[in-house]
Amino acid sequence: MITNTMGWIGSTVISLLIHLSNISYLARDIFCWLFIGPKRGKPLRLTSIIREMDEMGVRSFPLILVMSCSIATALIFLFGLQLRTFGVSDYASSIVTIFLIRELNPLLTGIVVAGRVGALVTARLGTMVVDNEMLALEVMAVNPVEYLILPRFVAAVIILPCLTLIADLIGVTVSVVIATVGLDLPFQIYLEGVLSAFTVTDVFFSLLKSVIFGILIILIACYTGLNVSGGAESVGRATMVSIVSCTITVIVADGILSIIFYLL
Repeated sequence: MITNTMGWIGSTVISLLIHLSNISYLARDIFCWLFIGPKRGKPLRLTSIIREMDEMGVRSFPLILVMSCSIATALIFLFGLQLRTFGVSDYASSIVTIFLIRELNPLLTGIVVAGRVGALVTARLGTMVVDNEMLALEVMAVNPVEYLILPRFVAAVIILPCLTLIADLIGVTVSVVIATVGLDLPFQIYLEGVLSAFTVTDVFFSLLKSVIFGILIILIACYTGLNVSGGAESVGRATMVSIVSCTITVIVADGILSIIFYLL
């Protein structure tokens, strides 16, 4: 029993290290095409980047809208009602604002994008691998990283901070409306609390988190899609693995980044 357990742990660790090594090689190729490619006559394909930004950002907006409104409503009712019992409901504005901007909006936006965009990218790349379209690109001397992955990478790095910023604006606006209309808190006092808690440093860290989440999501999703082998069933399995891996990675990365940011 102990031998089997230790063998499973060892094989899992080795497999994880292999995957991390391969993902690092993929990241190296992406950054090479991003910074060195334009100098060698391979400029970024803006049309593809804009199309991917529309797919990742504009079509994810309804999910971000619902998420931001729901989280802001839940937080303002939770803290507003609890703090009212202690006679310090004026502090609800600053607490809710800090929670939304520093932690919840970057994390939940990353999870939403990990589920939707991660599955989309993995499924499309996996289907191309199964249908031998990736092999056809290589036969035509077209690099798959430059042609398929780089536009998605650039789009994810740009669009995720934008979605996070939109989530911040929606969340704060909804909290102000709910607090003044639903909890009868003074509008001016609540707004002053929001502005006092709203700092440039928090927004910067929030957007920096989003950039890192975007890089991690697109690397994992593309790597999983490129390594699909078999038929349609393999594509479905790879998509499931991609969603789980992206979501767990975003959650773990958020915890690590939060610790680092608070220690700085």
